[in-house]
Amino acid sequence: MKINELFKLPGLTPVDKLTKDQVIELQKALNELGFNAGTADGSPGPKTRNAWMAFIAKTFGSNLILIGPDAAKLLNSKLGNDNSDTPVPGGEPKLNPLKLKLELLAQIRIDAPLDRLNRDQIRELQRAMYRLGYPVGDIDGWYGTKTKTAWSEFEKDVFGGNKLLVGPVSIDILQKKLDKIGGGRVHDFSNKEGVIEAIKWECTVQEIGLKTQIAYVLATTEWETARTFEPVREAFWLSEEWRKENFRYYPYYGRGYVQLTWEKNYKAYGEILGIDLVGSPDLAMNENVSLFVMVHGFKTGTFTGRKITDYIDTLKTEFVDARRCINGTDHDEDIAELAEKYLKTFK
Repeated sequence: MKINELFKLPGLTPVDKLTKDQVIELQKALNELGFNAGTADGSPGPKTRNAWMAFIAKTFGSNLILIGPDAAKLLNSKLGNDNSDTPVPGGEPKLNPLKLKLELLAQIRIDAPLDRLNRDQIRELQRAMYRLGYPVGDIDGWYGTKTKTAWSEFEKDVFGGNKLLVGPVSIDILQKKLDKIGGGRVHDFSNKEGVIEAIKWECTVQEIGLKTQIAYVLATTEWETARTFEPVREAFWLSEEWRKENFRYYPYYGRGYVQLTWEKNYKAYGEILGIDLVGSPDLAMNENVSLFVMVHGFKTGTFTGRKITDYIDTLKTEFVDARRCINGTDHDEDIAELAEKYLKTFK
């Protein structure tokens, strides 16, 4: 077979936003390539999503459920077709998975002071540090106090010192830490058990992996998603038209396992992940994006300024007060009770 419908995509698009004809074409292609997408019926269900995730993971080392013209060309090529005469709308957009490769910093051959990096290298460093939970401030390519302090903290955590030098060894360690987050592992989001395992994994690689911390993140997920364990929209029981008329921050209303809200936060996480969340806010509904945002927000205090370690660490377990990481005291005791139940399952 040959890809036709998928080449009509203007840019990166979530699989569940494809047209029925595009989904059918994708399902047929994946099935032909040995990735079980189920019946080619045009419905982007769990089998189709998991098959595409498996294809992306094998090809790019990522698990983001996006497809665009560039990925369509690769799919067409894998099917044995020639892409030389294939038109691609809008040029050649690159697939931009969650996995971050330090292409500019990897060019550094000898240790150099941090302030000698160019703006593009600083911006790449800032994005990497922010993704790992170090507070670098804005991802703007400028070497300032926050960026300096963040790199100093990283060096101290890794080497026990902070000479403020960047070189091949430190960049290699930084890359290896990044490789554990947001890519390289295919999660099964089609059922509750798979989502729970994905959350456990992400909490561990983002270093909030105490059983008490994981229990609280799971409890929050259950509560915030109305026990569906699927990313939800703010006021999901109402229409999009209602949200447009009633939310002053529309279209940047809450989306995800926990509610990512306001344009500044969509912009911040878009920069961290390298995807256009401002232009396509529905990308926040993608399971992998939502998973990263939730765990990273708990770790860094993005949502309210309070981090999970303010309430839960090796010395204390304050399940009730931990609600302040997400939404003040709203249903704090209900969620604490859920956290206790999850914690018992770990023992």
